[in-house]
Amino acid sequence: MVKKQEKHIAPLVASLFLPGLGHILKGEIFGGVGIILVYSFSLLLCFLLIGFITTPIIWIWAAYDVYNKPAKN
Repeated sequence: MVKKQEKHIAPLVASLFLPGLGHILKGEIFGGVGIILVYSFSLLLCFLLIGFITTPIIWIWAAYDVYNKPAKN
């Protein structure tokens, strides 16, 4: 039997590489694509310097969210 904590490790690692990917692995397709779009827009905002603040916040929030949200069955 897989422990509850171990079920969240793969989506967490995927989300650390690309925010939103962990959500897609858990079955939340629209949520994952939405996070990827917001993260991509935030990367574009790095040209205006505000992206240097928003991008790490979105990256950390996506990893935290995918780790603490239960998987869809």
